[in-house]
Amino acid sequence: MTNPTIHHFPNPTNQQLGANSRNFDLQQNIRIRLSDLFGRTILHQEVSNFSPSFQLDISGIEEGFYLLSVESDNRKASSKVVIDH
Repeated sequence: MTNPTIHHFPNPTNQQLGANSRNFDLQQNIRIRLSDLFGRTILHQEVSNFSPSFQLDISGIEEGFYLLSVESDNRKASSKVVIDH
């Protein structure tokens, strides 16, 4: 199986972060996490009916650099995100 990837848009973003994550088993529980550069979790969602395309409301999150991670029991993908209000 191919390594999973995350494509997000727009970047930088300010209100909504759209993302598309491929190559995950859609039958598994998926964890979506947005972390700051110190590793602190800013936003966390667990999804049981995962869709490869999803939206995150990031309107209340401070400007800065973050790491978006999508992971299942056996796969993980991450990407850098810039939030700029």
